Amino acid sequence: MKLGIMTWFHYRNYGTVLQAVALTAKLRMLGTDPFIVNYIPCGHFRSVPDYRFSKILKRFKKKEHVGLNYFNSIEKETRFDSFLNKNLKFTSKCEDLSDLEALNTEFDGFICGSDQVWSPLCFNPHYFLDFVRNPDKKISYAPSFGVNEIEDFYIEKQIKKYLSDFKCISVREGAGKAIIEKLTSKKASVVLDPTLLLTDEEWQNSFDLKKKHTQPYLIAYMLGQEAKHWDEIYRLSEQMNLEVKVIPVYDEDLKRKGCIDSAIGPQEFLELIYNGSYVCTDSFHGIAFSVNFKKQFTAFKRFKKNDPQNQNSRVLHLLKSLDLTQNLYNDKDILPQLNHHIDYNLVELKLKTLRDLSVDFLKSSIISFDDASTKNHVSNGNIYTNNSLCCGCGACREVCPVSAINIKMNENGFYQSFVDDTLCVNCGKCISVCPVQQRKEATDTKDCRLFSYKDNDAAVLLKSSSGGAAHRISSLLINKGFAIAGCTFNSETQKAEHVLVENEEDLCLFQNSKYMQSDFSGVLEQIRTCNNPVAIFGTPCQIAGAQKLFSDRNDILYIDLICHGVPSYHLYDKYKQKLNMEYGLNPHKTSVVFRYKPMGWRHIHICSSDGEKSCCIPKEKDDYFRMFEVGNCYMKSCYECRYRKFTYADIRLGDYWGPKFSDDTTGVSMVLCATPNGESIIEELKKQKTCFLQEQPIDDYIQYQQMSNLPLPVFYDELIEKLQNKKTKMSAICEKYAVPLENVVMSPKEHIKYIIKMMIFKC
Repeated sequence: MKLGIMTWFHYRNYGTVLQAVALTAKLRMLGTDPFIVNYIPCGHFRSVPDYRFSKILKRFKKKEHVGLNYFNSIEKETRFDSFLNKNLKFTSKCEDLSDLEALNTEFDGFICGSDQVWSPLCFNPHYFLDFVRNPDKKISYAPSFGVNEIEDFYIEKQIKKYLSDFKCISVREGAGKAIIEKLTSKKASVVLDPTLLLTDEEWQNSFDLKKKHTQPYLIAYMLGQEAKHWDEIYRLSEQMNLEVKVIPVYDEDLKRKGCIDSAIGPQEFLELIYNGSYVCTDSFHGIAFSVNFKKQFTAFKRFKKNDPQNQNSRVLHLLKSLDLTQNLYNDKDILPQLNHHIDYNLVELKLKTLRDLSVDFLKSSIISFDDASTKNHVSNGNIYTNNSLCCGCGACREVCPVSAINIKMNENGFYQSFVDDTLCVNCGKCISVCPVQQRKEATDTKDCRLFSYKDNDAAVLLKSSSGGAAHRISSLLINKGFAIAGCTFNSETQKAEHVLVENEEDLCLFQNSKYMQSDFSGVLEQIRTCNNPVAIFGTPCQIAGAQKLFSDRNDILYIDLICHGVPSYHLYDKYKQKLNMEYGLNPHKTSVVFRYKPMGWRHIHICSSDGEKSCCIPKEKDDYFRMFEVGNCYMKSCYECRYRKFTYADIRLGDYWGPKFSDDTTGVSMVLCATPNGESIIEELKKQKTCFLQEQPIDDYIQYQQMSNLPLPVFYDELIEKLQNKKTKMSAICEKYAVPLENVVMSPKEHIKYIIKMMIFKC
């Protein structure tokens, strides 16, 4: 049986790596073939404050934790990597949700856990196995919340939703069990951390641990930085006449007496505790291995009792379950620990009972995978067989041989594909052109050549969003006989759409940024029947779909645009209502210039008009632009985009942000050249001498453009619902959701003002 384990493994933390290795080892002993899902999260959740009075008080009381630099070195990295590669098998690299969903066809079952993968402080739905299609094929083994309660209302709501879909749930601590049973009607089993599933002998045999004849020593492994704790550790070492060996966690630890200056990987960590005479630690896994290797130890509480981020519950639960609470430092005097000798015969009896129960949970859960239904399995399927995302490009509709796919606006305000299952023949052709599911052949942007571009024509610069590169390339190509497919705004439908033009005078339709999703599907059929060569301008996902769709043609040039995401059309509808209320603009005839160049390039202004009335608003005060910039109501596929770092285009275009052209007032384009076809266009632009074109270091792109995805906001569903609600005002939505509050530090006075404002808006 092939199993996928969704857990942390990439942090250079000993417990993190060793719990993954231990669970893998135990699953192998049970006759399965486990793989670690090779997924590394790109960021944490994004939320907004909880305005319940009790939570407000807690935020005022919360103390800022002083940031410390974690100690690392190249040799330490190497030792971690070597240990992981030796002891684990990995899936192919999973960059996003689509990659994770593709694993459904490879594995018989999935396990999430252990470690704090369910911590609300770093919430990520993928660690709740949101990508597993069949609920009968997913279980949890010993994940930890790390806290006694979930402070954030939105995260609590999300966790409740994901937990409801599990077949079997186990957690590492009683606090986690209480959280689950409070949120759901499900019962959760409390099981051992994976590191305790293996016996002392199994750790010795599996990892070649041997006794070394060295001077007795006290090993100190502390994740906290409480000065009093360190004083007590050195005091205890003097009383016991033991040399202190410190495993460094932070750079600050390197200054401590007894700090080990050689690189310590997971193997060395095991050996240090295995050969130590006494252990002092505030680490859960430091305690776990002390118990495993039958060491006398003192455990410390890492967090203060009133700390909102208190994670002591996991340590307290472990000590209580093994009747070892007397080994917890009493916050007064460490010396009584000298008189308390752990009787490991008694501890082993308790540990064996807990271990047997934990292994039984694993065995019964694994057996249940055999019963998981496979009735809905098909050989090829369609775009939604093992995938939930769509970018609405329409390539699937164009390739479908039985016209089973249509592109239309969904309830959330995005163009999306819809499959008619009564017509679908499961040929899989739609999958072959889907830009969300493509995984090969794309060009890494770091391997591209970068150019800065500024047109010499002042009129072109005035009408273009940045330096005029898109317009000049279009003009060049149309004079070479190309048709141009680009995005324009249809004032009648009040939507952005792609059209195909063949005359240079029509290129003005494409100038100015649209900042909304374009209906791309309609132009694909025109391109397919066009006898002329074609240049296609679009977002990276649209270009990827088109490139796959027209892979048999060599007369198409692909140009994608640097894209952050596309907001819901419900946002635009709200915006037009506000323009109508405040400026009298007709919402059925409104046309918006999101980058009004006469007001400057970097000083962005948004100008709107209905032909009779108009307004011009700086971006800082424009609700639509504020919502766009913060990125909280994009299409779901935008939060799982694979084209931040990769491209299927010949050329990528955007604004040249960064300090290099900070004094420029009329605009500079960033031109990323990805293919020989793209380079030929660059050479022709140089020959025309209509611009200032200069090659630049690729680091300018990597440093100043968005290279990783924003996480989906935990309040996303609520925000979309409010956008759909015609009674909710744009101002109220913007005030609550357009501020990236997790990055803003407010004084109590500012916080109170903000709370009062929210109460007024009642959003």
